[in-house]
Amino acid sequence: MATIRCTVSNCEYWGDQNFCTAEQILVMAPASPIQAADEQGVHAETLKRTPAKTDEDTLCYTFERRE
Repeated sequence: MATIRCTVSNCEYWGDQNFCTAEQILVMAPASPIQAADEQGVHAETLKRTPAKTDEDTLCYTFERRE
């Protein structure tokens, strides 16, 4: 399985060190800030956690708000 990193800490699938634990994901364009940060040599596990209200706030349509 691929390693997926995500900073959306209030998602049901968010895990320790910014790992996504979902079995499948759907991510839509435009490019996310994480992608731009990785291109600059920043590691995703060190990025700030970023809560979201809806899947549209994340650009990841797998987002499911953690209760």
